[in-house]
Amino acid sequence: MPQLVAHFAERYSREFQKPTVRFAPEALAALAAREWPGNIRELQNEVQRLVICAVNPVVGLDELNEDRILLDGDADPEATTRTLEESVAEFEKGLLAEALRIHGGNQTHTAKALGLSRPGLFKKLRRYGMSAREE
Repeated sequence: MPQLVAHFAERYSREFQKPTVRFAPEALAALAAREWPGNIRELQNEVQRLVICAVNPVVGLDELNEDRILLDGDADPEATTRTLEESVAEFEKGLLAEALRIHGGNQTHTAKALGLSRPGLFKKLRRYGMSAREE
């Protein structure tokens, strides 16, 4: 699994023009310990999120999604009652908020980090009733 995580990290670092991140041994162990019932795409999506949100060159345990990775790996019971659209919207809102936080509300840097144009970022923020200043 470490090779797969490294492959995804390198791929998304290139795709989003971010410095390549490495994973601390304890973060790799936590990723390896989790069952990935959805298939490899769940792991791929988690690594993508970590690369986009990374502020340090080494991803540690504290950057992992606590609900999905660190807590027994059990599925969130609420997640099974949500539609795909609701789940995607929740994920997207979280990603937008985290990227805005990382970039100090700078919309140009946030849009670039997420692979969006500034108007595309504004459209998504409006869709979710978010403001760059609030985040």
